[in-house]
Amino acid sequence: MSIHHVRALATCTATLALAMLTTPAAALTRNLVLQQNGTGACQAALPNFEGVIRKRPLAIQNEGASTSFVTCSPPSLQGLVANDTLGYNIRLVNRGSSLVSVNCTAVIGSDGVTNPLVVYLPKNANIGGNSNAVLTWRTLEGYDTSVPFNVQCELPPGVGISGIQTNQTLDVGN
Repeated sequence: MSIHHVRALATCTATLALAMLTTPAAALTRNLVLQQNGTGACQAALPNFEGVIRKRPLAIQNEGASTSFVTCSPPSLQGLVANDTLGYNIRLVNRGSSLVSVNCTAVIGSDGVTNPLVVYLPKNANIGGNSNAVLTWRTLEGYDTSVPFNVQCELPPGVGISGIQTNQTLDVGN
């Protein structure tokens, strides 16, 4: 190699090294999914629903003859961003033989004494007999991810909540 080639290679190497030092690295993120069966995150909304809500290992189920309400508050990691694509998922299961309509309302926020910041986002699923459905809430729907996600579902007879997922994105640095 000639002296000119060595100098050119050294100049290119120095320029590349300088560019790497001055170019900000892209942040790396990791999607985290916290999941829990319905029994772990949910409970009957009122004492009069307790007698018909069965807390099975794989679901919290309405086994009564009339509609019951269940409230869920799944865990999430404080300060992380909810994943815009997945957000929060509620898995519903219909163990009955007929088509049913299930209404759930996400209650996103906390009960502050002076300034409660709460967003209500209702969703509906029509579930065929012996089938399931998933309701999903995403940050693109206009809620803040710095407060807890909660949901209340109106469960017809034979319907249960089999699982809840919280999908969040963690910035793991450069």
